[in-house]
Amino acid sequence: MKLQDVLKKQGACNEARVWVKNLSPEEAYATCERGDWLLWMHGALYPDFHTHPDQVRKRVLVAGLAANLVRNKMTDERSIAAVDAAIAFGMGVIGIDELNEAANAACVAADAAAAAASTDDACAAAYAAKSAAYAAKAAKAARAAVYVGDEAKSADIFRAHITLDEMLNQLKQLNQ
Repeated sequence: MKLQDVLKKQGACNEARVWVKNLSPEEAYATCERGDWLLWMHGALYPDFHTHPDQVRKRVLVAGLAANLVRNKMTDERSIAAVDAAIAFGMGVIGIDELNEAANAACVAADAAAAAASTDDACAAAYAAKSAAYAAKAAKAARAAVYVGDEAKSADIFRAHITLDEMLNQLKQLNQ
């Protein structure tokens, strides 16, 4: 499976797929400045919590830390609690049920922020928190955080917690 296929499977934008087209997995990992793109790749490689709980925890941790970059723009305590829950889940402190509860509450907060015509930054930050707490939507958390934060920081957070070897090993497994 090529990296383009991995990104396509995750619904990544055309820009991401074109960018990765001529890169090796090693080059893509080392040079990517978008945490959301790295999380998309990881999500395609390790999609299921029941099959890969440790990897999904890492992805949610990274998403929580990326969303935490825009914590100062969050206007609802439920959003902040969702970021804290994503980080706690990623560190193994809470379980999937508690994470889902925080995600559901953050979803209501994000919808309320959008309905109240909050600032674009506050709305994006609320969606970042919601997405971080939904294990399957980790890339969206980083994308929302990128919108109002520093995209290179989210990529650095990813590389600090998920190694190239973890990505390559799973890519090799999928190619067998």
